Amino acid sequence: MDHDTHPGAKALLRWREGAGLTQAGLADRIVPPVTQGAVARWEDATAQRPALSTAVQIQRLSHGEVDATLWGYPAAEVNAVMGVVAEPAVDPRPSPVA
Repeated sequence: MDHDTHPGAKALLRWREGAGLTQAGLADRIVPPVTQGAVARWEDATAQRPALSTAVQIQRLSHGEVDATLWGYPAAEVNAVMGVVAEPAVDPRPSPVA
């Protein structure tokens, strides 16, 4: 894989075509809407990728088939946009009494 491409491009194309969506149809489902040309650029495996908020919307629309991390976004950032809070590890032992 060339360093300028994102695995999200192939995943997006595979999912979108499998779902029977046109590029324009997907563009219309993004809020705020994007152009068909934007979807085409994301799919052509160039260095261009959707914004993080858009990548998360695509992840939700695809039921996780096009994970936002495939575009190079860290999982912690994706989770933050999705409203997922990482719970701190809890030690099951009681705290020592001073």
